[in-house]
Amino acid sequence: MRVLGFFLLFLVFLAITAPLEKLIMPYLRSASSAGVDISIGSARLALPAGLRVSDLRAASEGFDLDLESLYVGINRSFDARACGGSVRGRLQGSHLELALQSFDPSRCLRIGQVTFESPIDGTIELEGVSLFGMTLTPQTRARIDLRSSGGIFGGHLPLSGPHGPTLVPVGDWEFDDVVVKGSFEGGKLEVEEGHALTSGVQWELSGATLKPTQDASEELRIDFRARMVEDTPRANMLIGLLPKATVDKQGWRRYRLITSADGPKVIGLE
Repeated sequence: MRVLGFFLLFLVFLAITAPLEKLIMPYLRSASSAGVDISIGSARLALPAGLRVSDLRAASEGFDLDLESLYVGINRSFDARACGGSVRGRLQGSHLELALQSFDPSRCLRIGQVTFESPIDGTIELEGVSLFGMTLTPQTRARIDLRSSGGIFGGHLPLSGPHGPTLVPVGDWEFDDVVVKGSFEGGKLEVEEGHALTSGVQWELSGATLKPTQDASEELRIDFRARMVEDTPRANMLIGLLPKATVDKQGWRRYRLITSADGPKVIGLE
């Protein structure tokens, strides 16, 4: 019996330490047909019951993601070590839960030419999503609670101009006290709390609406407002980068960010 026990332990050891890269590479190459290139450093079976992949990289046009380590359990739970922090979650049917801790997108994620350096903590719950179709639709339900003590935002923003989409340099801006808390249902975002402070300018998120368009895509409209709380050259410059908008008695200016197939654009509201 002792020999049998040692033999079983040896088989478990081989199963856990055996390289599985060649077995899963055909599945990773199939993602290329969807326009996403995925590469990994190593893959091993891991306790309690799942697969651990290290040095995972996913890339497509205008998008790059690097993960130090990703564990996926047979119960569809996952634990990623990346961006200086962690992302834990579970996918059950069409319900996705995410918990972020000290997650700094600038350390592992690139989207276009925008930089966002800030550790993020909080939770996201999505209902009505699939494993291979993480897109936001009017049928999606979500609960968001994200916070950040501060960081730096900068780079180039793609905006729609009179001659088509163009990249607009925005420089580097420090921000503090970011909170986004609300729920999304029926194509509308109800904001319970949403604010940030950037270089003497206070921002508040009012809400968002997702609407279908004639070309079978969706158009996302995000309403927000801003006001100067410090009369400094930096604050005046930031307000000057925005379209003209009517100023109310409290100094607020209202804006709308519209994202569609033609690219994002910001308009000032009266």
